[in-house]
Amino acid sequence: AHNGANVGDKADADLRLALEFTSDNRTRMSILRTMGFNRERVLEDDDAALETYRRITGQTRNTGSAEYYYGVQGAARILTRRGKFEEALEMLNHVDVGKLSGSWRGSMLLARGQSLAAAGRKNEALEAYRGVLSSKSALNVHRKAAENAIKQLENQ
Repeated sequence: AHNGANVGDKADADLRLALEFTSDNRTRMSILRTMGFNRERVLEDDDAALETYRRITGQTRNTGSAEYYYGVQGAARILTRRGKFEEALEMLNHVDVGKLSGSWRGSMLLARGQSLAAAGRKNEALEAYRGVLSSKSALNVHRKAAENAIKQLENQ
């Protein structure tokens, strides 16, 4: 309830407690994903959020799950904001985009493009964004974001 109401500190306490009493790995990853998002977006504590996302990306099981992909993207997003572009790209490399299908392919290519663009690697960013546009399974929201990013990069 605290998480839904954006009461960050109480949500974090609830999530830590839930994590303590949960043994199922998939459920733990879901709790960590929610905790990372709460720490990043509600508490605005990038240090704690990054630590949480890294706990997800350090997993060896369920590495093809939505929770894992969210963790990878969350860590990369924070690292990109901090100007640690190579670390962000290494984090994104935890997922083989070539093996992805569905909406995750477009989402990961978009995340890669954002990190590359922030790093000033325009041509590589354009390639990633064009990969979103060529993906038959990309969501419209990802296509629109890629189109806007391409326009922005081409106008620089």
